[in-house]
Amino acid sequence: MVESIHFRTRVELWQEQTMRVSAIYIDGYRRFKEQNIKFENEVTVLAGANNSGKTSLIDLLRVVLGGEGSLHAEDFSASDRYQWFMALVEAAIKGEEEFSDFVEHKNLLEKAPSIDVRLEVTYDPVADDIRQFADYLMDLDSAKSSFYFQFRFSVRVDRLIAACNDLYTDIEKTIADCGWTSASEINPGSSEFLVLQAKIDASLVDCSRPEVFFADENYTNILPMGTHKNLKHLFNFRAVKASRALDDINEDKSGGLNQRLIEVVKEDENWLQLLSQFPDQVVSAIHGLKIREATTDEALKSLNTVIESISSTNGSKQHDLFLDFHVTEDHAVQMIARAMQTRYLGEGVPLGEASQGLGYSNLIYLHLEAESFIRSTAQEENCYLVNLLVLEEPESHMHPQMQNAFIKHLLSRVREVGGLQVAVTTHSSEIVKSSGIEQLRVLKSEDDGCRIVDLRDFHTAEVARKSTETQRLFNFLYAINFSDLLFADKVIMYEGDTERMYIQALIRELPELSGLRSQYISYVQVGGAYAHVYKPLIVDELRLKTVIITDLDYDKASTISSVEDLKLLHSTNTTLNAFFKKKDSEADPANAKALTIGNLMEKVASTPGLAFIPGTELAAVAFQSEPEGYARTLEEAILAVQLGTDVWSSRTQEDWKNYRKISELKFSIPREPESPTIRQIVLSTSNQKTDFMYSLLLNSELLKTVPPYILSALRWLDS
Repeated sequence: MVESIHFRTRVELWQEQTMRVSAIYIDGYRRFKEQNIKFENEVTVLAGANNSGKTSLIDLLRVVLGGEGSLHAEDFSASDRYQWFMALVEAAIKGEEEFSDFVEHKNLLEKAPSIDVRLEVTYDPVADDIRQFADYLMDLDSAKSSFYFQFRFSVRVDRLIAACNDLYTDIEKTIADCGWTSASEINPGSSEFLVLQAKIDASLVDCSRPEVFFADENYTNILPMGTHKNLKHLFNFRAVKASRALDDINEDKSGGLNQRLIEVVKEDENWLQLLSQFPDQVVSAIHGLKIREATTDEALKSLNTVIESISSTNGSKQHDLFLDFHVTEDHAVQMIARAMQTRYLGEGVPLGEASQGLGYSNLIYLHLEAESFIRSTAQEENCYLVNLLVLEEPESHMHPQMQNAFIKHLLSRVREVGGLQVAVTTHSSEIVKSSGIEQLRVLKSEDDGCRIVDLRDFHTAEVARKSTETQRLFNFLYAINFSDLLFADKVIMYEGDTERMYIQALIRELPELSGLRSQYISYVQVGGAYAHVYKPLIVDELRLKTVIITDLDYDKASTISSVEDLKLLHSTNTTLNAFFKKKDSEADPANAKALTIGNLMEKVASTPGLAFIPGTELAAVAFQSEPEGYARTLEEAILAVQLGTDVWSSRTQEDWKNYRKISELKFSIPREPESPTIRQIVLSTSNQKTDFMYSLLLNSELLKTVPPYILSALRWLDS
């Protein structure tokens, strides 16, 4: 009874603990340069395309928080390693004296690559028991409730100086062999470069060591914590890698699920009580069945006779062999795991583990890993630690519905049990869709490394403070469109379904657009009024190269007799007005001048034939102009380009019928007037836009004549 009361109190303590990793700062590790990742109290989803840094992040956490493995030369930033190599070689090219001055310089440590990881752990000063962390409290301000830790992998200056001096002979020889007279002559791909780089890398790692500190908020005052174990022991950390050993072939005898099931239940008190009785029960059964006697009689009787005969020949006395049985709880667990089989009941008969696909095996595996970790966090020694579980790419082998079910169950389970944090890395749109935008951190692979986009910060700045109506609009638009954006290389925004059909066909068919076929293009349907809503996320935050293909849009009922008449009309396109509308003055930015078609034409750059959105070179808008006969829709533009005329020029009914027959395009010809214009043809075909587009796409010759604004948009995106 006393034991059960103690367990209940411990569980309550565990569930009330709110100690969390709130932020991790990383600098100098692989592609991470001065990046800060904020973690949610419950589940954080780290989304990114392949090679964006997700696995690198987990590898680092395994070393720093899990104490697993060590750091190597490849873990230093590649750019830092290259700069270090070039600095050494450049100094050596100048001569031994210059090299010695470089090595002895007081700023040598600042030039050598290093890895810096900083952790902020927050706690509730009222509810949390911080006994394990109390020795590392640097700031005594009662208004603050965080601990700060630093992990550093850097060189020792005395060892680095000695190593550099030892390297000088090798560097000098390579310079002489290659004939380098300046650093600009060095070819990073040459065999000489690679051999010397390997030697410099090896010396760098040999001179480096891990160090851990606790610090104040600004990391200006730091004190050593002793060994790395002292930091590791503050965390109960587990990482489940993406390379999980799963199999769905009949020869699979691993019984992997059995092992996971044992892991889940082994901390349960009922299980422990039953397990403690197991060894005695087994030994009793062995004696009861006379297994010992039978084994001794059959197996050892003749062996002891042989031993006795041998011992008589050399004068030494040998003792008889006998069998005994020693069964421990570890033996019991091994026996149970080997004997137990995880089975599925299908069509009324039992089926083995291999009968289920990899998706189900992965789902069950991950569930058991999570449950095992959750139970471990309730152990008394873990109640006072930060409990962090990391799952790498749980979507492996799962179809979208299964991914959705898993992440929703995980979110619900973590919220239900409390006392732990979970981080999930993913490149699954389905998992992104099932997560709240505040939970998402996006890892963006860019030329200068990996950049972290914090969508909680974005949501707070761009959505949460807006009006209720604006928030509803943002949330709706992002819910239906934004998951693919997180993994995209580039973005095309378009108005309607026929535009997308046409754009995709052009990218597929035109040789000059082949570069776009190898990139991940996210297509975002925005109508004619909502493209500007996406700019803060897509262009400003994610920094994706984006083209918006929209319509010129002006009053179609207006009487137009010349281009000059057209230029005086006002644009009715909300997107164009939002991006390009003129302001009367900086003092009164809300008072905007009406945007005319003439104003818009002035925005179009002759090269590349697009209008760039003010304030960025990453986003441009494409719309119809003179080459498309001043059309106001895609269909008008296509006909205008195919016929080489403007949209208000008329043709006889007979001419239209002949053109329809020759071109095999599907469009309607109105009865009135006798000589309809392109605009009147398109208006008459407004309910058959999809049929018109299909007939166009099925004619490969017609696809060769493309409205210039569309082609300019796709060429620029591909550049």
